[in-house]
Amino acid sequence: DKEAAEIFDELTRTGRQQLEADEGMAFFAKFGEKTRRENRMAHAHYLVGLGLLGKGQREQARAEFVEALDLDVNHLWARRQLAALQ
Repeated sequence: DKEAAEIFDELTRTGRQQLEADEGMAFFAKFGEKTRRENRMAHAHYLVGLGLLGKGQREQARAEFVEALDLDVNHLWARRQLAALQ
């Protein structure tokens, strides 16, 4: 339905905005802040993945969940979503 599509679009948009905002800050990241940055980026990829999954774009969603796990191997929810897609 229309309301669900809007929610999925917002998830995707929010995640992509977070990724774009974080790219500019990567250059200035200090040692020790890298982990926090990677966690934020992993969460952003997870949000994009959820939005894509909700819109039926399973392969693109899978790629986002894999990227989230590449950045944060302990991202439980990305791992669960990826397992559900297998």
